[in-house]
Amino acid sequence: MLARALEIREKGPAPDDAGIAAILNDLGLVDYFQGKHAQAEPLLKRALEIREKTLGPGHSEVAASLENYAALLRATNRSQEATTLEARALAIRASRAPTPLQRVRDEKCFVASRKRRERRDRSPFPPWRTRSCRTRASAVVNLVG
Repeated sequence: MLARALEIREKGPAPDDAGIAAILNDLGLVDYFQGKHAQAEPLLKRALEIREKTLGPGHSEVAASLENYAALLRATNRSQEATTLEARALAIRASRAPTPLQRVRDEKCFVASRKRRERRDRSPFPPWRTRSCRTRASAVVNLVG
């Protein structure tokens, strides 16, 4: 269903808009959570590029794309690249004035993701079975089936 939506949007007048980036991001996350890292990487990378171009490098959706792409890189044992992207995402989020509620949520998310990463390193389960705090992927996976 998402693939069909992408086809329709790409035939429209603006083939590189934020709507297409959202679809690409969601498709990439579906592939990521299904363990199809090779298929997910070009989708997440293209979503990041479109969001940077259309929304600007300091937008919160760019930060979310950076985090998603970093999670994929970390899952494919490219920790150094992932750390660079995570630092960029953190800088974007730090530059925006968060509300106290957002600060609490972000701190809880950071601690939870750090704990998940530590558990994952000791876990016999594949890394794609873990979830990220800031993604809509679980809802997308439920839609896709």
